[in-house]
Amino acid sequence: MTRDAPPAVVDAKAAQRALAALRAAVGAQWVFDTANPELDNYRDAYRLADDQAQRPLAAVLPANLKQIQQTLAIARRYKLALWPISTGRNLGYGGAAPLNGGAVMLDLQRMKRVLEVNEQHAYAVVEAGVSYLALHSHLKKIGSQLWLDPTASGWGGPLANFLERGVGYTPYGQHSDTQCGMQLLLADGTVVETASGHAKTRCLYRYGQRAWVDGLFNQANFGIVTRIGVHLMPAPAGYRPYLITLRSDEALHACIEALRPLCLAGVLQARTTLMSLPRAAAYGTTRAAWQSAAGPLRGEALAKLMAALELGQWNLYGALYGAEPVLNSRWRVIENAVRAIPGAGFHFAATRDQDAAFKCRAALLGGTPSMDEYHTLDWVGAGAHLDFSAVLPFAGDSALAACHTARNLCHAHGFDYSAEFQLEARSLRHEVRIVFERDVATRQRAAHSLHAALAAHSVRDGHGSPRAHLAFMDDTAMSYSWHDHTLRRAHQALKDVLDPHGVIAPGKSGLWPGRYVQRKKS
Repeated sequence: MTRDAPPAVVDAKAAQRALAALRAAVGAQWVFDTANPELDNYRDAYRLADDQAQRPLAAVLPANLKQIQQTLAIARRYKLALWPISTGRNLGYGGAAPLNGGAVMLDLQRMKRVLEVNEQHAYAVVEAGVSYLALHSHLKKIGSQLWLDPTASGWGGPLANFLERGVGYTPYGQHSDTQCGMQLLLADGTVVETASGHAKTRCLYRYGQRAWVDGLFNQANFGIVTRIGVHLMPAPAGYRPYLITLRSDEALHACIEALRPLCLAGVLQARTTLMSLPRAAAYGTTRAAWQSAAGPLRGEALAKLMAALELGQWNLYGALYGAEPVLNSRWRVIENAVRAIPGAGFHFAATRDQDAAFKCRAALLGGTPSMDEYHTLDWVGAGAHLDFSAVLPFAGDSALAACHTARNLCHAHGFDYSAEFQLEARSLRHEVRIVFERDVATRQRAAHSLHAALAAHSVRDGHGSPRAHLAFMDDTAMSYSWHDHTLRRAHQALKDVLDPHGVIAPGKSGLWPGRYVQRKKS
């Protein structure tokens, strides 16, 4: 097995000429080099090791398409590696850092206009730097009756979340389904409009004519996406968040089996999520409050935590949308499917006003961005997190096996099993959140080791990971290896056609340009 390696860093004289050209293109104040403390912002806030080797050469912040085109021309001339980011909040997956040191960060945060909100057809068009918080504020300011679908981090943005194949929580939570139309630049500076290309329908009908290409730019490095159309949700007549608590892993199995036909039938409108006890508890308390000994919480501590917070070993967060009769009707179907599970508890907003996890999830399920997700990092004090996810069949046996494997691995590495199953129509996304003490080298290494173990077991069990941290992009890409990596080689061939100089995000998602040499996997 081989891994592609970056070429030599641009020599010092060429680098200085490149930086001078970038300053002339975008303005000297918008190019940060190693002498500027602003460059320190382009690192992984939750790094897993000493990150000096990842230090970028510079950061450039263009304000418009012309300046991006000029930046691309300079990158081609000097063979720079550009690493595009938008809001730079990809925390848990590498943050605002580049994959390799010596890259030039192409930071699109200055491009932060909400270009359009169409109330009649329920969509918005936003630039790369628009966050969920900013879009939500804009909708409120103009008196819009439309809801957005935020991801767990409110300072992330719709464009980058779509490109990283992220998700939200309302009925519009599958962001690959609600994106419609993009503007992007290819490596040669060509501006491309996807979808129909016709001004009146480009955000209404995504496919236009000929091949639909938007998906090529998910988790890839074929171009630089600068704006996106996103479908918004008309405000429903009513909204009812709920929580179902489950006492055991056996109840988890039964619940998943009971809910599968409801997901297939569309009864579960929201992106419903099953959280483990440590995952849910971390919104409002800390590990130290329940156990003084090192290591993951064990028997008595878990039992006390469950009783005090009125949570289950597993906790299902969801919501209903529509007029009151519709809410009641859908709830009866859900309750009838789940109530046979021994010990299942049913909860609503009126009785969960002190439940931090419920309040955070209720906001997200109600289309309101929240920053409360970051309270979960207080579980270990000054915490950080690394996320691992895998896609499983929507089946109780699959969930239970994945749960037992992941819990055992977490405990063996000294971590609580902080996880959730996100329910889709036919699959489950199993996300394990590895919460570790920030900037503590031993815990950084343990988190890295745990992630590697989770990934190895997931591949062994036939479950692919849909998203990768910078440190695991190559390994994740190599795990999709059917028929001697034919898909990977097809992507590389396409990369070399669209970006023959290999300047856009080399190595993104394990996709390296042809000018990068092969080396044996280290």
